[in-house]
Amino acid sequence: MANNSELNTRYHQYESPLDLSPSLSLLAERKERKELTDFFKFMTLCHAVMVDKDPATGEILYQSSSPDETALVEGAKEVGIVLKSRTKETMTIEIDGNEEVYDLCIEFPFDSIRKRMSVVIHKNGIYYLLTKGADNIMNPRISWKEDEQEKVDFDLHQFATEGLRTLVMAQKEISKETFEELKGRIDELESSALVNKDEMIFDLYDQYERDLNFIGASAIEDKLQENVAETISVLMEANIRVWVLTGDKQETAIEIAKACQLIQEDMEEEILSIDFDHAKIKEHAILIHDEMNKIYDKYGIKYTVESLDDEKAKQLKKRKRITFNEAKRVISSLSIVIDGPTLGIILGDEDMEFEFFKLAMLARSVICCRVSPKQKASIVRLARYKEKSISLAIGDGANDVPMIMQANIGIGIRGKEGTQAVRASDYAISQFRFLKRLILVHGRYGYRRISSVICYYFYKNILLVFTEIYFAIFCGFSGQIYFADWLPMLYNSLWTSFTCFFAYSLERDVSSKKSERSPHLYSAGQKREYFSYLIFWKWILLSIYHGFIVYFGCTYGFRYIVNLEGHTETLWYVSSTAFTIIIHLVTMKLIIEILFLNWIVIVAGVGSVLLYWVCAIVLNVSFVAQLFQPNLEGIYFRMLSSIPTLLSLFLIPLVALLPDLTLKYFSQLYRPSSSDKEIMKIRETNNLMKGLNSIAPKCRTLGSLYNSEGRF
Repeated sequence: MANNSELNTRYHQYESPLDLSPSLSLLAERKERKELTDFFKFMTLCHAVMVDKDPATGEILYQSSSPDETALVEGAKEVGIVLKSRTKETMTIEIDGNEEVYDLCIEFPFDSIRKRMSVVIHKNGIYYLLTKGADNIMNPRISWKEDEQEKVDFDLHQFATEGLRTLVMAQKEISKETFEELKGRIDELESSALVNKDEMIFDLYDQYERDLNFIGASAIEDKLQENVAETISVLMEANIRVWVLTGDKQETAIEIAKACQLIQEDMEEEILSIDFDHAKIKEHAILIHDEMNKIYDKYGIKYTVESLDDEKAKQLKKRKRITFNEAKRVISSLSIVIDGPTLGIILGDEDMEFEFFKLAMLARSVICCRVSPKQKASIVRLARYKEKSISLAIGDGANDVPMIMQANIGIGIRGKEGTQAVRASDYAISQFRFLKRLILVHGRYGYRRISSVICYYFYKNILLVFTEIYFAIFCGFSGQIYFADWLPMLYNSLWTSFTCFFAYSLERDVSSKKSERSPHLYSAGQKREYFSYLIFWKWILLSIYHGFIVYFGCTYGFRYIVNLEGHTETLWYVSSTAFTIIIHLVTMKLIIEILFLNWIVIVAGVGSVLLYWVCAIVLNVSFVAQLFQPNLEGIYFRMLSSIPTLLSLFLIPLVALLPDLTLKYFSQLYRPSSSDKEIMKIRETNNLMKGLNSIAPKCRTLGSLYNSEGRF
């Protein structure tokens, strides 16, 4: 949801933030000059930014997988400390026209679990360890001066409440012996074949990233893209639960949520947060459970915990079942904020997971802050499997990849955070606001279309199969086939698929603009109005009924019909007629079921039927029939010359479709679904607007006549 194209850098050193100046020379008379110089030099040296130059203008360009790091380097450049070049071994910076070269000895890369990064640099025989990271990670690693931490925490809190993302920076000087020891241990571990090599390297980093001296803190404005709040508001109107999973501080996450309208003025925040201590995990679990119970009691939610016997517990894979009431009343007024340490205690305990998930589903929005990528994936997994919900995860950075891959649908935003999220996603978009159209238009259309395609494909194939089953029953399972071999072979591949493809590729109940403006239509899919067991079995039962009408209509309808030669018709004549009726029937069934009837669908339907007749007549010719299907020789010519047969090709499908038409229009008139009601409102509004538009020209004409003549 964030757009890092516009980033403002702010800094702090012991006291209140100072205004940025175009050059450090303007700060020469300030006592803080040395501290500020060290602060901006730190920003220029501790990063993973690469330097490039524009070949046309020679302007220095900075590139990094993290736009925050790029913003810090550019912020230092604004005050006169410029990163000129960077190689694998050195970094060159310029301060007021003077260049300084530093040896880049070791880099501890940023990791979402460590939440910090470090570099070891060397200049004039002195080694420095520079570290920056999240405040909750950095604070225990810094040797604070008297009252220093309190002042820094106050300013960080102020930054966070403004929605800014903060980093704490610290460094220390290390001896040559310490550096050589560190370098040797890292080289030894990297060249080893140990299974837990990465963990051992992280532990080694951790040992040296301690007893640091505070340098400063930065706050970066991570601006939202256009229409983020509007998009989220529309999605929530569509009864989509929106959870924010972020690594930002709690205050920052809350301010961003308010900017996105996830937390509104009439909503109350319930914060689940603890001061984590490994030695008090059991006490923390009890405390979290009590806090959730307080929320239930506060909002008057009654819930019961039912004990299950061992057999049911094995089947349900949980020891408790919680039943809630009054859920709808609470959803509109409750927002839950929970931090990473609290989630760490909840995740893994099956009972607490279930209780938290039920509480979260009652809330209108959930904000999870200070969460790691692994926790993001665990939360998505929790939402996906506890209630078998359909989950969609959207992110723009590498930290979002586990979450995106865990969700049913993963969407990556291509931005300045890199392309890791895009490469791991199912769909990629350039801005968050496009998510509204992706879900409400393409997602809704796609779900409705695939639901209809599934039902229709089962219908037309079961219709064909049951016609043969009725024949097998009628002839005592003698082994005689009913249809000529070539007819069923081309049924799906040639004669019935093209109409289905064109019809459901273009299927829609309202226009894309109306669908995007009416988020309530999306909830019809959640209510299973398009696809359910009842809808599926309705199609199946109708296909069985249609097969019954087709088979027995042809069997008894042609029983006493005599051809021109004075004989009753053969089995192949009756079965070919039944097959032709099926072709007509499935095409007519498709026409009455689709909602967006257009000339493409009509041409595809008529063309498929004509293609069938062309193929049938070609197979009916003597030399072709003898080569492919001798049983069909002359059959279709006799069918076209028989008036009763021609009438049956249209009357039997109409008789078979009478229940379909009755059910369709009865449900629309007397038991319309929520989507039907919404569509009717949209159409009534459209008709009203058309009426007003048709009246407007007449009113303008009358007005012009009155104005020109002073009378009508």
